[in-house]
Amino acid sequence: MNLSSAWGGLRVQCEGFLAWWLRELRGLGDALVTPASASSAVIHLRGSVFDTQSVEDSANLQPGTRVTLAIDAAQALFLEVTFPSAVERDLKSAVALYLERELPIRAELVHVHVRVKRRDRRSRTIVVEVIVVHRQLIESLKTRFAEAKLVVTRISACSAGELIGDFLPRRSRLEPWRFTSLDRRLGVAAGVLAVAVVAVVAAQWTYERYQVRKQLAQVEAAAAQAKALTRRYERETEPAADLVTLMARSDATDVLAALTARVPDSSWLYELEVSQQRGGSLGLKAAGFVPAATMFTDMLAKAPEFQEVRLASATSAGLGTAKDRVQLTARWGVK
Repeated sequence: MNLSSAWGGLRVQCEGFLAWWLRELRGLGDALVTPASASSAVIHLRGSVFDTQSVEDSANLQPGTRVTLAIDAAQALFLEVTFPSAVERDLKSAVALYLERELPIRAELVHVHVRVKRRDRRSRTIVVEVIVVHRQLIESLKTRFAEAKLVVTRISACSAGELIGDFLPRRSRLEPWRFTSLDRRLGVAAGVLAVAVVAVVAAQWTYERYQVRKQLAQVEAAAAQAKALTRRYERETEPAADLVTLMARSDATDVLAALTARVPDSSWLYELEVSQQRGGSLGLKAAGFVPAATMFTDMLAKAPEFQEVRLASATSAGLGTAKDRVQLTARWGVK
């Protein structure tokens, strides 16, 4: 299959779908326009004689009445044809080929109704009833009742009191379509509505985007102002923050106060050196007289303010003093 044939088939399918859609839309419009009170009637045609079941005389039918026309069996050709069951999938084509060989008249001059009457599973055959009516008869009936302003909804063949088939010409969904003025108006209306919907959606989207950008600009301006105030506040409070940080750090005064509180009355220190070490901690060296060097060192080591307390040296202060001269080092444990 070449590209041109594929494109042709797709085009026929699209035209058929559009034709079906417009026909359904037009039928809906006719149903809305037709008054709900419009009556319906069945008219049996026997030659030129009218026999109306629902009304006494066809002349009494009101304009707009929906009528079903029943053609006398003498005006139609009834055939029964037997086909293989497999033909049922494409029955219309098989019947058209059969009528082309059997009828002495061209197929375009008649209307044909086909229905499966019986199925035989054993022989795998179907019996098909074919009803043929002259197209000229159907067209004349349509014209006559259209002049009487009656709506013909169905034209059927009447056999033994049963209405069979519908010979009213209807366009198939897959047939090529020729646009009427109403079809063009409906198509234009649908196009205008589609364009209007797209325009409304685009306008709404543009307006919402404009509003969002406007609100976002206001939020960004407020955020920039807040950031500027924050930077200004940080610059102005930086000296105070440095002072607070400096005051929060421990110094020699804190070390001296802690030693004064921890050293017992029987001991005293005559030298204290406080220095800044790596990491920001304070180191201290102390020298003094204590009753017992080891006991004094253990006492300071147990104090939470001092860490890494070490005894550097311990010597006797002299006979009769009952004191030891000590030198020790420690690290201040309070940040």
